[in-house]
Amino acid sequence: MRRTITCLLLGLGFCHPLAAQGIFINYSTADGMVSNDSKSVAVDQLGRVWIGAKGIGLSMFNGTYFTKYTPVNSSLDGSPIKNIFIDSRGRIWFCQASSGLAIYDGTSWYGYSSTDGLIYNHTFMVAEYSGKYLVATQLGLGILDGVQWSSLTRFDGLAEDFLGYVYVDSKNTVWLGNRTMGVTYGNPEDGWTTTDLSDDDTPTQVRVLLEDLDGNLWIGTRGKGAVRYDGSEWKTFTTSDGLGSDNIWGMAVDSSGNMWFATNGGGLSVFSGSNWDTYTVEDAGYTGEDHAGWIWASAVAVAADGSIWVVTGAGASRLPPENIRPLGPICDINRDGRNNVIDIFSLILIQRNNSSDPRADHNGDGQLSIADVIDLLLDIRDGVCNSP
Repeated sequence: MRRTITCLLLGLGFCHPLAAQGIFINYSTADGMVSNDSKSVAVDQLGRVWIGAKGIGLSMFNGTYFTKYTPVNSSLDGSPIKNIFIDSRGRIWFCQASSGLAIYDGTSWYGYSSTDGLIYNHTFMVAEYSGKYLVATQLGLGILDGVQWSSLTRFDGLAEDFLGYVYVDSKNTVWLGNRTMGVTYGNPEDGWTTTDLSDDDTPTQVRVLLEDLDGNLWIGTRGKGAVRYDGSEWKTFTTSDGLGSDNIWGMAVDSSGNMWFATNGGGLSVFSGSNWDTYTVEDAGYTGEDHAGWIWASAVAVAADGSIWVVTGAGASRLPPENIRPLGPICDINRDGRNNVIDIFSLILIQRNNSSDPRADHNGDGQLSIADVIDLLLDIRDGVCNSP
């Protein structure tokens, strides 16, 4: 990536015209949520938004109002809901920190725990593989064939027992997020390969895994940013590239192929493949310390209408599709509705006659030079500009 847009350098109102008003719709206990301290989110086939709390229970938003689920009216145990998985039958699986899995089939609640054969009750994620259900737990991989449970641990070829995530990609490859050793991938039949992803002596903890629309596998880590694997190369993205934080707690991909990252401590970041943007607490419309928890994003999901849902320490927030900022540099320097060579001359004139104009620093490096002109020319040539 040649550069990241820096909106402070591009000028107030020019890059983020909606930020001052708050471009998210925010929800909290005042709107009916069971808790503001949110951990997980998923959108089901009916468009309902399920939000797992870090304690107490669960909130479900049907587009109009919230329904609360607690140990009183469900099989939830009240512990943190680590992740939410929706299977091919529409059943919703809730991974809990204390008593295993709670499942809702649209009518009734039930679940699985160690008393049923699940290897351990501290669960992190569920995935479907060849008609079976795989469960990442703190003591290994649980496998449910529909009737009976079995399990895999390091004694069966896994790198370690503490699995923070499980994901099955479009090639039916099983990916396991390890606590200290990066990723393990393969399948129970043919064996496993482990890549620890470390470029130093510190362990790599994987928090989330997701495949994008191009078939790349993305790995969200604790403290080491996001890693993209295209089948041959592992490429790491960090705050120096445009991420809001190097702690990636959640990921989602939208219909345009943009990757969304819930970052712990840095808000919500998005990557188009060439350009980054990050939404902050100010974009959410919050002011003051009471809602500072918004930057501690835990999970993100994309709804069918293109809305982006992010859950944080301040509750849940919805970014409507019409408020999503376009990604890419702004090349229409003369503001005539076109990106062409005339903008090159306009940039040169602005730098010479009006150096305080935010358009003058096209590449956002804080300096006015021929580099801005070259970058503008390359952006127009490569077709990566925002649409006028």
